[in-house]
Order: sequence, then C-alpha cells, then structure tokens
Amino acid sequence: MSAKFYKKFTRNLLIVTGACRTGKTTLCKALAHNQRVEFLDEPWLPMFLPVLLDQGQLNSADAGALLQAYFDELCNDMLLYRRANFRPEDSSSIWSFKKAKDIFYRLNKVNSRDDVEAWITENNTVFVIALPEVTPFIRYFLTAFTTCLVLNMSRDDEAIAKLIADKSWYGDQQLIQPINNQPYHLHRVNGMAYHLPWWLECEQFDKFISQDDYHRGLIYAQHFSSVFECQKNSLPASQLQRLLNIDFDQYVNNENVVLKQIHGFIDRQFKLVN
Repeated sequence: MSAKFYKKFTRNLLIVTGACRTGKTTLCKALAHNQRVEFLDEPWLPMFLPVLLDQGQLNSADAGALLQAYFDELCNDMLLYRRANFRPEDSSSIWSFKKAKDIFYRLNKVNSRDDVEAWITENNTVFVIALPEVTPFIRYFLTAFTTCLVLNMSRDDEAIAKLIADKSWYGDQQLIQPINNQPYHLHRVNGMAYHLPWWLECEQFDKFISQDDYHRGLIYAQHFSSVFECQKNSLPASQLQRLLNIDFDQYVNNENVVLKQIHGFIDRQFKLVN
C-alpha cells in the first residue's frame, strides 16, 4: 500500500542544482536578498532519496509522496527559521543574505503555521533550495512538483576538477574512509575497500581509482556536464520551459544581467516582485 499524506505540495519552489563548485550558494544568496525569497542550502534527504529511487530501492509512488510532504514541512520550518544557518563564518550563513532587523522581526512575529501561511500569501514567497548533484533527476523533480522550477549551474570542467583536487574530495583517504554520509559503491582493489561515489558507473570503477585527484575530479565534472545535456534533451517542451542553465563565468562577469535573467525566469512562473 502506498504512503498517504494529507496535503499536496503547492509552494513556489526553485531547485538550484549542478556539480559542486559551480557557484550555487553564491547565486542563491544573491537571490535571497529579496524579501520574498527564502533560501536553504543542501538539505540531505532530497539530495539522496532520488538516488535510492533510481537504484530501484524505493517505490516511486511512496518516494514521491514522501518528498511532497517533506518539502511542505521544510518550507514551514524555513519560514520559522528552524532550518536557518546562524553560524556567521559559514558560506550559507543567514547573516550574509538577510538583514538583522528582518531576521529579528521574523523571529518575533512569525510563530505558528497560521503565521507562515499569512506570510506566504502576503509575500508570494519563493523557496530556493540548493540541491547539488541532483542533475540526473531533473526530470523527476519537474514531474513530481508541478510548481517547481529548476536552475542548473554549469562551469568549465577543468576548473571544477582543479577545485575538487584542491579539496581532496576524491582523494584516497576520502574514498577509503569517507567523512560525509552518502550513498556509495563498495569496490575492492588488492584487498583495499574503496567507497566510490554513487554517480560512478561500474565500468569506470577501476579507471577512477587509478587516476590522480585532478583526473578523478575531471571525470566527475564531465559526468555531470553530460548528464545535464541528456536531461535537457529528454524533457518535453512543457518541462523544458521550467529549466534554466546558468554558466558560472557568465554570472561572475555579468552578475546584474544574469540576475535579471533569473528574475524573469522566476517571474514567469511565480510573479516574483523585486
């Protein structure tokens, strides 16, 4: 029997995705300066539930119902600042994109679900959620959430590879003893167990392990670039108009122009007032 939840998700939702190190957080913070925009960086469940669904470990109907309910509750918590990051040194700190007086006003005045509904109605709130690496599931999100827009961030593959190598995100130590709790493929080479990233195809396992950090990062970047093109080309016209791709370098070099483009994209669906 499929899971049942009382409410369907009807919020204005913008999912920002793409490979890591493509400027998603920077862009989202720029959008969140608008009082009608709420931003949350990398909630864990919607990043990895689609992975399990894609691997056949979850029922599609149950997964969709769970995500709908999860996002509905998540938006309520976002308006109440229950999910806000108040750590001033973090890149996604709320202090970097909301004014202190506005934060304290909300903390004092918005205290219940009725308050949340009134705020959303008055402000036509848009919920911007950064979900790195859900690029393979763009079509799934656009299908599951009829009020959802997706913005994909792209960047030069070699630039991404260098940044990943600098962080040692796919270094041997991370593959043998991962810090982050993510889905993985367990693969043994010469008695050593490697926890390979979920997105890697099985025929690439040995090649990936044999590469240095930079070339592992390059495989990663090229994979997500290719997957985005496949997703984009597979979408029907009705969903394609709800997808926008932004290049990192274009954003950095022409921030105001690109933000105006994004606001227009959002406004066509949600009537965001700047």
